Amino acid sequence: MREGQPGRGEGEKRQQILEAALTVFARDGFHKAKVEDIALVAGVGKGTVYHYFSGKHELFQAMLEMSLGKYRTLMRAEPGGAGSFRQRLESLLAAHLEFVWQHRKMAQLLLTDNRPLPEKIYRFMWQERRRMRVNMIRMLKQGMLTGEIRPFDPRLASLVVLGLFVSLGSQLAFGSETKDRDQLAAGAVQVLMAGLANKSVSIN
Repeated sequence: MREGQPGRGEGEKRQQILEAALTVFARDGFHKAKVEDIALVAGVGKGTVYHYFSGKHELFQAMLEMSLGKYRTLMRAEPGGAGSFRQRLESLLAAHLEFVWQHRKMAQLLLTDNRPLPEKIYRFMWQERRRMRVNMIRMLKQGMLTGEIRPFDPRLASLVVLGLFVSLGSQLAFGSETKDRDQLAAGAVQVLMAGLANKSVSIN
């Protein structure tokens, strides 16, 4: 990609290519997707794609960064410090599910293209997952300090909670169900907060 800050027209063209890349990568998968197909969907020449991106790997990572940037913006808009732990968790989960629903193509791509991706892209995705886990651990510790949730190993608890995010997101990405995301989040958090054990039965 050429150095320097792109003008408004170039920025719009780059965005147009990224949106086309999302369509093609979701349809064909990373390994089968071709730059010429992305150019065709974007309505530009193949050379124009290479004007902005050195190749398919850079284009794929830029597409991920674009989508994750939107995700971060949405999650930051949710009340991270206001309300109870339950309210904050429910709000974050609802925002996560809404994002997955609105970006099903991206979610389907990341969940189904199981062939090895370039190491640079794996590192990028791992760093993003680590960032999410660090934030969840911090949120869980706050809930423990206020006495809203019982003391658990926050690292293990973060895996359980984020696993719920991934599982429900997968259901939305591949299912035809369009259930209200707020209602789905509220029901899932209710199960999580109540636990599965019958309080009248010893679990020891």
